[in-house]
Amino acid sequence: MNFQNSKIKNFLTKLSMQKLAIIGCGIMGSAILEALLREKVFPPSRISAIDADEKKLAKLKKKFGVKVAKNATEAVEKADVILLAVKPQNLASVCQNWKTEKLVISILAGAPIANLQKATGSQKIARAMPNTPAKIGAGISGWFASKNVSKTEKILVRKILASFGKEVELRNEKMLNTVTAISGSGPAYFFVFAEALEKVARKFGLGKLAPIFVRQTFLGAAKLAEAAKISFSELRKNVTSKGGTTEAALKVFEKKKFGKIVEIAAKAAKKRSEKLKN
Repeated sequence: MNFQNSKIKNFLTKLSMQKLAIIGCGIMGSAILEALLREKVFPPSRISAIDADEKKLAKLKKKFGVKVAKNATEAVEKADVILLAVKPQNLASVCQNWKTEKLVISILAGAPIANLQKATGSQKIARAMPNTPAKIGAGISGWFASKNVSKTEKILVRKILASFGKEVELRNEKMLNTVTAISGSGPAYFFVFAEALEKVARKFGLGKLAPIFVRQTFLGAAKLAEAAKISFSELRKNVTSKGGTTEAALKVFEKKKFGKIVEIAAKAAKKRSEKLKN
């Protein structure tokens, strides 16, 4: 969506006058809070933060100037939009003292809309799955909204999610389990490969230089993939010369069924997401 369109910009300006409650200020909650302020989606005075860690809240208040609510009930009562960013297993306990009819945006893995509606009382639920690169504004969020969420409320959801990366509205809620397994957990797959590559680099004699070469290789590959706009298959072929070093390595991956290992791992993550019905 083009947020630069004048009508949409005017509309979003009005939306920014609404009040947002962020319930849960862990890694993702804090990252989203910072992104919303950086992109000026909401001013600090319009954001209330709530977390079990009072010291963390004090730091957020001092650093960003946001308001700090005494409890979730107070935050929800004063807000127009609620962002749920608590641990999935804490959903019931966090929502036990309040109910609302307002728009609720949830980033809880595995918590289906039906359960979120029951826990919060709201029929207007937008369920999203971001990932940790959101911390640097490079995340991606797949999301799906209940039928009660209006078109104008969806624009706000898009704006909030776009503040820390790309956002994609999904065709159905079940796709969120796949998104969780691919992009939600995906950064860890890259990190475990990078970790293995670094160990090999050290073993082969690069020593302290190993992480430098591995990091830049991953960064460069990602930037190349973004700029080239061609398939990953074509990118791989462009690096692979017949009879060369890359081909020798890739033949080992193929022999060891690397693709199948990735499929099995992602399937396990997806299956776990489907079972996390809070």
